[in-house]
Amino acid sequence: MEYYDIPLIEGLQRKTSPFGAGKGQLRECQNFNLSDKIGVAKKDGDYTQVGNQMNSSKDILGLGTFPRGGSSAGSYEHFAVCEAASDSDIFKYNTGTSQWDVQTGAGAGLTTTARGEFAAMPELDTLFYCNFSDATRSYNGSAWSTSTNVTSAPKARRINAHETRLFLGDCDISGTKYPAHYFFSSSGTDGSLEWDTSNDFYVLPERLMQFAELGEDQLVLTENFVFRADAYDKHMIFHKGTTSAESVVVIGEWCFFANDDGVYVTDAREGQKASSGVDEYFTGLAADFEDDMLAAGLENKYYLYIGDITVPETLSNVILAFDTTQSKWERYSVGVTVKKMMTMTDTAGVKKLYLGDDNGEVFQFHSGNGQDGAAYSGWLEFFPMFLLDGDVFQVNQIEVWGDPLAGTTALYKMDEDEEFESAGELREYYTKLPVQGRGDRIILKLLHNGLSNKPSIHRIRIGFTPTYRKKE
Repeated sequence: MEYYDIPLIEGLQRKTSPFGAGKGQLRECQNFNLSDKIGVAKKDGDYTQVGNQMNSSKDILGLGTFPRGGSSAGSYEHFAVCEAASDSDIFKYNTGTSQWDVQTGAGAGLTTTARGEFAAMPELDTLFYCNFSDATRSYNGSAWSTSTNVTSAPKARRINAHETRLFLGDCDISGTKYPAHYFFSSSGTDGSLEWDTSNDFYVLPERLMQFAELGEDQLVLTENFVFRADAYDKHMIFHKGTTSAESVVVIGEWCFFANDDGVYVTDAREGQKASSGVDEYFTGLAADFEDDMLAAGLENKYYLYIGDITVPETLSNVILAFDTTQSKWERYSVGVTVKKMMTMTDTAGVKKLYLGDDNGEVFQFHSGNGQDGAAYSGWLEFFPMFLLDGDVFQVNQIEVWGDPLAGTTALYKMDEDEEFESAGELREYYTKLPVQGRGDRIILKLLHNGLSNKPSIHRIRIGFTPTYRKKE
């Protein structure tokens, strides 16, 4: 008997020919982390609810972290915005009660469906919020205001704090729209911000979509371009932009963003495409979702929520994830409709990934056991493996190493037209399953359902006997 060994499991790849796929290459996977350890696939996709439900059947419209300054420096506060019956309100997470506390004054009674963004300026120990429909407002740690540091500031869709100035983009001043402008405040080094909207602005060639902080540079993205821009100048650096404003995320030295044709990345000097291996998913985007993709970055990974798709198959609530250090793609599926995705820093200074849904709830991703306590499925499907370069063989056994393996089922088929057949359930840390099949290829799938014994797959080996006869 001869053996075909898969010592390392690689990432998700939809573009490779079956004849060109490398050992361990996956053509499909769901709810498996492929980059926690090199060559290991670990079931993941858990999330737990954070705090109470704010308002039933209402969208989360905003999420943000307030890194405190001044005497509170080193602490972090979390905020969310949730729809209500006739308006929307800002909520602050109370670490003492583990509840979301609705804010008062200028933190309440906002426009009901207006999505918004937060930006913090620790130098002034101030958090800012804009949603284009209501006046831009500030929070000093105890109260919200529409005047402190924001007197005469425009209404805006986009907001960013850069070099002690506050930048506002895609704005409204007294009912006049300025979609291609970004306005900026005075420097906050003197202890406060002032606004001169008649002079302190730049005009872009088209609508501003998003700001991003990349090292010492501020990037400004439009629908078709990326600029390096601040209060002094602007320079175009990449002939590709985005219509999906909330897909823009900075990870290390790279700024990622998505379009209807994939994911792109720039280092503030040049740019390139990053999603060739998973571009097929973008052809199945819902037509009304191309501008509404959501993203966040955690450690070295870019997470992109693309919603419900129809290609390569019908899938719901899909999250793609790209590991920037190993250049691997993963795919997750969650049980909630995501309306906001954000990385926020907890009280210990640890960054975590949060999801806001359409039911007034916030969840922490990669947390807990199950998807809000519910069991969920995960699987790995490998490309066809031509063990003898097209010659026919008899498969005899499948061996799997991992920790743990109980509850995982190994399935296989010898041709694309066949249905998967169960080889049996895996046990503990190593399992050898006898199988019978004949063909010029084998397609292997590992499936896990449930909450317990979430597997880590370390190695796979297939035992086979050559027949040295071409398949008819």
